[in-house]
Amino acid sequence: MSKTWHTNMQHVLDENGELVAMPGSGRRLWQYLGSIVQAVTERGPDDREDQTPLRCRRRPGRKRCNGRILAMIPDEDPMTIHWFCPVCEDNGVITGWQGTLWDRRRFI
Repeated sequence: MSKTWHTNMQHVLDENGELVAMPGSGRRLWQYLGSIVQAVTERGPDDREDQTPLRCRRRPGRKRCNGRILAMIPDEDPMTIHWFCPVCEDNGVITGWQGTLWDRRRFI
């Protein structure tokens, strides 16, 4: 199984809530994690579907993983988002996402 990513979205935001300047690869990684937050928080309150439209970002063996990311906010820990690729097993926990530019709950 892959190592688990533990990320806090607040660590890459400036005082205005914008993504800080960083090299392209780092920026792409944080934008990807932000897209997971966005996909989960765009769901309606009764939507229990874990599948997102997001493709996995990993490239095991230099070939793109064809998995789709599963992500959810667990009832027992509503401050975190858990995500997982069922194909390559890339996975992670995202914290500090509430109120960020990716949090879509306020728009629903």
